[in-house]
Amino acid sequence: MTEVKPGTVVFEGEAGDHLFNPMNTVHGGYLATLLDSALGCAMLSKLPARVDTPSPS
Repeated sequence: MTEVKPGTVVFEGEAGDHLFNPMNTVHGGYLATLLDSALGCAMLSKLPARVDTPSPS
């Protein structure tokens, strides 16, 4: 995490050689993990205190 504020969380990472696929691009799973983590943390940062999951109510 390189930045955190309500509704915004920024993750950064370095893609080592072990993360490249046979087409010599970064594996999509690595990118999806960064995206999932950042979006999840950003969403949680907007919830009221002591609430750890969103609900429609």
